[in-house]
Amino acid sequence: MKIFMGISQRISQIIKEKGITQYQLCANTGLEESVLSRIINGETKKPRQKTVELIANYLHINPEWILTGEGNKHLEEESTDLTQELILSQQRTIENLSNAIRSQQDLINRLVKPDVSQ
Repeated sequence: MKIFMGISQRISQIIKEKGITQYQLCANTGLEESVLSRIINGETKKPRQKTVELIANYLHINPEWILTGEGNKHLEEESTDLTQELILSQQRTIENLSNAIRSQQDLINRLVKPDVSQ
């Protein structure tokens, strides 16, 4: 017995399999969260081709499988490892946050301990 899955279920399934959140998918593709939410909630039955391609490319999934459920789910050649890509993205985020914290600490230090040489 074949269970029918729509676009929303296929996208939800692959997001879960890849271990990412909808927010991460949007943040890394430039896709608006509201657009993805409407697709996953079934409010958008036929998403734009560009939207499907953004999702498919990021997740390394065959766009035809997302649209129809037919064909190979995974692309034949995965050009990058999603896990490694996520780790690098998180490392950049941590580095950016660390730099921001250091800048804030420097500012606080200058405000609390004014330069007495002036």
